Amino acid sequence: LLTGRDTETAIPVTKKRARLDLVTSGKALGQALQDRILRQISSTRGMQARIKKQSGHVISSLEKRIQKAESRRLKNDAANFRQELELWRGLANAPEESETLHLDQIVSFYVSNIADSYVPVIRGTLMNIIAPFRFLLGGFQRGSVAPVIGGPVQEIRRLANLYPVFYAPTHKTHIDSVELAYALYLSRLPLPRFAAASILMSNPIWGKFLKSMGAYSVDRENTRNILYLETLTQYSILMLEAGIPALAYPEGTRSRTGAFQGIKTGLLSTAVDAFRSSGQEIIVVPMAISHRWTPEDLEFNNLKRNTSFMQFVNRRRKVYLDFGRPILISNHIKSSDPTTAVSDAILNSWRRNFRVQPHFILARLLTENKGSLEVKEAEKAIAQFVQTHRLNYQTTDPAKILKKGRRALKSRKLIRDDRNKLLSTQPAMLEYYGRMIPELD
Repeated sequence: LLTGRDTETAIPVTKKRARLDLVTSGKALGQALQDRILRQISSTRGMQARIKKQSGHVISSLEKRIQKAESRRLKNDAANFRQELELWRGLANAPEESETLHLDQIVSFYVSNIADSYVPVIRGTLMNIIAPFRFLLGGFQRGSVAPVIGGPVQEIRRLANLYPVFYAPTHKTHIDSVELAYALYLSRLPLPRFAAASILMSNPIWGKFLKSMGAYSVDRENTRNILYLETLTQYSILMLEAGIPALAYPEGTRSRTGAFQGIKTGLLSTAVDAFRSSGQEIIVVPMAISHRWTPEDLEFNNLKRNTSFMQFVNRRRKVYLDFGRPILISNHIKSSDPTTAVSDAILNSWRRNFRVQPHFILARLLTENKGSLEVKEAEKAIAQFVQTHRLNYQTTDPAKILKKGRRALKSRKLIRDDRNKLLSTQPAMLEYYGRMIPELD
């Protein structure tokens, strides 16, 4: 048994029953998931009535989505929405005695759409094929293939062999998922199933490929649909109970300001629910990702409409990924709100472990000094900043911070030298990178 913080409040837990995480796909668990959802509906008072009552709203929403998909010539999306619409119309018009049959058909449709069809060899082969190109594009430098990794990797690896893992990373850019995959792969940690927007799955070829890589589909426009949300939630819980690693971005979306966002507890709550329903320990692993440059930074600061594929490739530079200490769900299950307690622990871990790079500090100081900083005063200001704020710095040497930060910001033309001063040329961008530094409590 693994226990909580002390023997007086110990919560008995069990280990993983088998290494299903290595081979099992979500689709293979489809029937078990379907049966579980129907049991949940039948055992929850009033839930079936609420679902049927919502059918009018769901039908109206689907009709609008079909029109939108057709106007954009998204044939596969339109066909999928039509199939879903017919199922919901069937439920809306069904007599009470046949409602369960129609619910079963809708749940089966959602399970098929959501579930991954993971094939381990495909993911491993693809990562090995792509790795040399990342090394080449990264200038053959350390951190070119995978992020520079910090934190208690061995401890996480030991626990991951015993218990299901729920990875909880920060989220700044679309390429976070790629960095996470390589970091976990090269750290010999179990690779998780991951959420992908349903729009990416609408292409049959691309959709099958992503699902074989371990992606499950999330329709973000459908999360107010009670039955869809229940299917998605139970899918996440069942995967964790089966010992299959999960990954979710607790912030929900990419941070457009540079700062950490508030944690959304939706999918995170599935880790608590999985613990309660199975008695099996779940370990939550916070991960703080620090990019030298965010590829979408111009887009986020309204300096560019969108970010091209080549900009994602060209702006990718050294990345740091620092693991936090594993958080045991059993240590928080007796809290009045366990999910909030785990959320707070994740956020505190991010703040402690996020790697603060030199140009973040210089950007913060320039922003605080209205875009102008005397060179001779800069090193002194940096030393005071580092001494005052106890964070995870790339380096604590003020001279190195000034040199590296200055060089980095000048390489993007965010500052210029004017005699003995450093002057801002892009205030919004400097403010963005200055906000990368965790909140200074």
